[in-house]
Amino acid sequence: MTDAPPMPIAGPVFTEWYWAPIFFAIVYGPPISVVAGLLYLLGRFTPWRRRVRAAAALVAAPVLVLGVVAVVATLKYRSAQAADARSVTFVAFAAPGFHQTRSSVYAGLFPKLGLEYARGGGHLLVTEVAADEDDVTPPSCHLHDGTQFHSWEGPCRIARTPRGRLVTLADIAQPSLIEVRSGTVIVAGAYGTGEAELLDLADALEPVDLDDVHWER
Repeated sequence: MTDAPPMPIAGPVFTEWYWAPIFFAIVYGPPISVVAGLLYLLGRFTPWRRRVRAAAALVAAPVLVLGVVAVVATLKYRSAQAADARSVTFVAFAAPGFHQTRSSVYAGLFPKLGLEYARGGGHLLVTEVAADEDDVTPPSCHLHDGTQFHSWEGPCRIARTPRGRLVTLADIAQPSLIEVRSGTVIVAGAYGTGEAELLDLADALEPVDLDDVHWER
């Protein structure tokens, strides 16, 4: 199961190792040089010697430039995701008690919500889409979307969560939780974790307002 829409698989951007540092130098070299020069000039107001000022400027400049780039990219990502979230009309679910490491929404004809949680030394990937004639009743289940195959049909079984809820589990390339709640298909895949983590997740999931989601890459 995956939380990403279908896309072609491409090869590496840089086929030779030396192209990456060249690209970095071309793109980030000028701003880093300017910032380093400004820091060096500002260092005149300190008792530091020239060599110390130069070394400090060369170390601090890349950190400042790359830090600003990271902050701007994160803010742009959150803004874009929040805008795309307006296309989601189905009920969204999240697990507040779990450590969320990423959240994304894919807008379009069939909006899809993706969440990722760190759990039990591995992680859980959760995909949510609007239900459409899905059948999650064992022993055979059918999903129209929400997996790496986008539609899936296969054996499934009932399991009981620690809180006593009955949920459906299946092997969709890896142990997976599949549910339909309030017209929403929820598919959670366990990567590096097990069935216990999936059952804990089923208990923790609750409706969430997408305006309250903290978008992270």
